[in-house]
Amino acid sequence: MGKGWGYVTGEDLTKVKSSVKLVQLLVDIVSKNGNLLLNVGPTADGVIVDWMRQRLLDVGAWLKINRKAVYGTKHWIRAEDGELRYTTSGSAFHVISMAWPKGPTLTIPGDIPVSATSVIRLAGGDNKPLSWRRSDGQIVVTLPAAPPPPTGGYPVVFTITPR
Repeated sequence: MGKGWGYVTGEDLTKVKSSVKLVQLLVDIVSKNGNLLLNVGPTADGVIVDWMRQRLLDVGAWLKINRKAVYGTKHWIRAEDGELRYTTSGSAFHVISMAWPKGPTLTIPGDIPVSATSVIRLAGGDNKPLSWRRSDGQIVVTLPAAPPPPTGGYPVVFTITPR
């Protein structure tokens, strides 16, 4: 999380990875069939300092909502397109945007496995299917007005399943 592999006295907290950055790293690595190893170094008396603990809790809170796009998934034939990452699990295909998209829609490449009967849902949302359409060889998903929790730049998961 910081500059060392263990606890560093006086760590410059402006230079350690934020909770958002740690989740982005996790998503990026999982989409490439990897595992993220975080080293949490306790102090000499065994205490995990507040800034490390809070980051672990934040990653855990994100995973509680979006775990289906991470745990037990496989990488797809392509890991990424710009700010999008991909994982698969069973019959589900996960499109993970590294942050909440700008504007009212999310544009996904047209070769993503979406059929006319597919349903796209936003993890952490109200579980209602999002409307989508094909346009100029792309898939355009209409977004709700606001991102689901946690907000603040965290990656957002869109899950595509057969109807």
